[in-house]
Amino acid sequence: MYSDLATASSDTFPMLKIITHICEIHLRHQASMLPDVVAKLSEASIIIKFWATIIEALFCETDLLVNWGDTISYGPEKTNRKMDLRILYNLENTNDIINGEFGRTIKESKYFQDKEKLVANGKAQLNNLIKATKDKSMTVALILIQGLQAEFYRLRLASNGLYVLEVMKKFDFPKQSSFLGDIRDLIDGFSMLCCLCLETHEKYTDALTNSKRMSDFTSSSPQPSSPSELDWLRQVWLPPNTDGQ
Repeated sequence: MYSDLATASSDTFPMLKIITHICEIHLRHQASMLPDVVAKLSEASIIIKFWATIIEALFCETDLLVNWGDTISYGPEKTNRKMDLRILYNLENTNDIINGEFGRTIKESKYFQDKEKLVANGKAQLNNLIKATKDKSMTVALILIQGLQAEFYRLRLASNGLYVLEVMKKFDFPKQSSFLGDIRDLIDGFSMLCCLCLETHEKYTDALTNSKRMSDFTSSSPQPSSPSELDWLRQVWLPPNTDGQ
């Protein structure tokens, strides 16, 4: 399998790398999968040992940039919340296409705290994307991971003032007892995530490329934007931040 990685095409490398990483953990690092060991690992250890390689491999053949570790999103509208994972259009002052939050173990309070951060920050990023592209079909992907479990969401603007958070996929890091089913669900989930992000990336690129038209130079008067383009948006309201995040 390692020899196949060196000759893999850009289409097959990401998934082959992901499968190789998962198999290596089960073959070479079996102790890391024991429940009592997982329960004692730090959040950083959970990310590095299990999830970072998968996410880096998933986007390695794309133009998107993976940014780890407590960074704040750009944009005219922002929440100033530090995100564990941000996948960016580029390193300039552009918006996130994915936000992610991680937890070392499955804990209810942490789950809802991280979900609130994701949704609030995701809404701000979605507003910025729609304002930049004038395209209400833009979406933002959100991924919430606790321990060895993951949930992937899509945030979109459905109608005037109505934002919809859709659960796209729930999956686990593959366990030995249910390896084939788990790895199928994981690959399905991350494939959906990648496709959604590449679609958003393409729309964003097209909008920036076509932001100016030659006809604008001879137009007698500026064309008013459609009332429905931006009037549907609602600014993020945030409760008082008491934890410094």
